[in-house]
Amino acid sequence: MKKCSFYSLFANQCLANIGDTLYIVAVISSIYAITRSAFISSLVPTAITLSMMASGIIFPLVSTSVSLTHILTFSQAAKVTFLCPLAFQLLHLGNVNITLIFSMITAIAFMDGFAQPAASSLIPSYVEKHLLAKANSLMDGAFQILGIGGWAGGSILLTYFSPLIILTLSIVFASLSVLTMLLMRSVPIVHENERSSVFEKLKSGWKVLIGIPLMRTLSVMDIFETFASSAWISSIVLVFVEQVLDVSTAWWGYINTTFMIGLLVGSFVCYVLSNHVNQNPQKLIVLGALGGAITTLFVAINRSPYLLLLLSMTVGIFSELKSIPQTTIIQKFLPASKIPEVYSAINVIYTGTFALSSLLVGLVSQYWGISKVFFISAGLLFGVSFIAYKNSDKLSIN
Repeated sequence: MKKCSFYSLFANQCLANIGDTLYIVAVISSIYAITRSAFISSLVPTAITLSMMASGIIFPLVSTSVSLTHILTFSQAAKVTFLCPLAFQLLHLGNVNITLIFSMITAIAFMDGFAQPAASSLIPSYVEKHLLAKANSLMDGAFQILGIGGWAGGSILLTYFSPLIILTLSIVFASLSVLTMLLMRSVPIVHENERSSVFEKLKSGWKVLIGIPLMRTLSVMDIFETFASSAWISSIVLVFVEQVLDVSTAWWGYINTTFMIGLLVGSFVCYVLSNHVNQNPQKLIVLGALGGAITTLFVAINRSPYLLLLLSMTVGIFSELKSIPQTTIIQKFLPASKIPEVYSAINVIYTGTFALSSLLVGLVSQYWGISKVFFISAGLLFGVSFIAYKNSDKLSIN
């Protein structure tokens, strides 16, 4: 039953990811077609990030009274419910209420903010501890494949079909993801303080992150790495391609693709080395952060577009070598009752940090030059590798 539930969760997340990618492609292209404004189009990811951050904050309140499987089912069913009127709006591109569209985008992202920590928290319930590294690698690898294929496929579909058709496909995939929930075993979470106040429930995950040395170390590393990874957001890579490499914008797509291929390769390496991930996660975390720092430093001084393809793939590989062992440590270390609350806090940290870092790297690139962004990114990753090395004893969980 555990095995069936895990593969059902795997299918659920794959279908949901495809649906999300197609939905974002359809919405961004539609909003740009309506407004002809790059600024308004860029508000879509901002609205999504802030909404997911808001639901992540209140997730502990829900997870203390509703099973994770029910949370996941409801959030994905609600997404389908909001996608349908959004599709109806896009039937009339000439007479569309942009405010209403953004309201629905916000609502969908809010539901996603519940789905992500719920799905991540279910993995340890469906997988034996010694198989967690393989399970996380499999999940990450599949998401990278879908990321590469989804964005490429969505862009190709946009050439031949209207955004409405693509959004309809998104609804189909989202609906199928809800159906997979029927094959998943319900996992009620036993909470230690059922009568805790609302405030106590909201801060429970944060108390774990701040109060436990291992989790505090991982949180600091995550903040540093999130700032570092913002160097690879699409807008920064596009400017780097045009201003530093002085090549066509087609290279923007090539670099993004090789980066995602690197993530896929890194996931596969962790899958093959799953025993090593289980026994010596701290070594892979140090290697991943240090390798990413050195490679990013080469990116900052590189002027060859062909070499940058190799470097971007290498950065992706090292990124997975760090993140998968780190995820496995959290799942093995924490009791089941704490995992949803901690993942909620981690998601809030990630979305908040990413939103702030995206703004800061834009300012740095504008006033200091685009290459400085990658120098700063390399410095932050060196900091992550140093923190991981100095706290190797804490990261060694068997």
